Amino acid sequence: MKSLDYYEIRIFDICRGLNDLKANKVTIYNLHKTDAYTYQFLASPYCRNRIKKVFVNPKIIKKVGLFHVFENFFKFKTTLIALVFSIALFFLYSNRIWKIEIFGNAKQLYPMIQETLKKNHIQVGMSKMNDDALLVIEEKMLYELKDKVEWLELRKHGSTITAKFLIKRTLNPPILLNNSLYATKDGVICAFDIKNGEKMVKINDYVKKGDLLVRDVVTTDQNQDVYVGTYGAVYAYTWYIVDLTYTMKEAEIYDEVSIFTKLLIQARSDISKNFDKNESIHKENVLKFIKEGRMIHMRVHFTCIEDITKE
Repeated sequence: MKSLDYYEIRIFDICRGLNDLKANKVTIYNLHKTDAYTYQFLASPYCRNRIKKVFVNPKIIKKVGLFHVFENFFKFKTTLIALVFSIALFFLYSNRIWKIEIFGNAKQLYPMIQETLKKNHIQVGMSKMNDDALLVIEEKMLYELKDKVEWLELRKHGSTITAKFLIKRTLNPPILLNNSLYATKDGVICAFDIKNGEKMVKINDYVKKGDLLVRDVVTTDQNQDVYVGTYGAVYAYTWYIVDLTYTMKEAEIYDEVSIFTKLLIQARSDISKNFDKNESIHKENVLKFIKEGRMIHMRVHFTCIEDITKE
């Protein structure tokens, strides 16, 4: 609360300086040394003339205390204008909404939530509303989004409105069980994804088209057969040979790498065009790549991983 001047002085003998201050009845505070001959201290602004008598060119670094705050305030008009402007901005900021946050378990619905908020006049820059009015809008939005949203909550926190939601849950369709699963092509069993049914083969078994893979009944300990149906897939290594031919155009220059790559990509595409997400090409081996005149022939052997229960 006390108003003081913060001085910096340069003097060779500080003891002599302190004695002179005492003789001139000057009280100083917080005297400390900053380098070899430089000192800083605090003193009353009423002692400025007496301090100038003791030290050569004493430098006031800053002024501290309540008195100097008001002195600076009334000294500079821009400070008053800035203060008024700051107060106006504070009231403007504190009485309006400046941020809207959306949280939910389905980001694809964020644009729809944002559009519905805007439709209900919830947007940045709006005046703050009380909790009851916000609750009315919350119930209205929940009705408007009833086909997409299961739960919705609007809350106000300072200058921020937060919208939280949960996407509407849908019932899983019932699993359609099949009868016994048979191999639709030759292969070597490599994996099972069976939810229902009794496995009749093991991994690394070689099976032929028509072999029983998964039975739709299970035998109990009492030697009774109980129908459980089948649901799932049986994956096996399968093999294919693909023959491709490329005919060069009349003026085309033979580029072995380009034609080889083009034919191999085409072979891969032909083999995998009917694959589902769990099926893939396991290995490939180019058996032949020859040029006969303007005709280029390629033969590729593929080892694939397929669900051999699907048609």
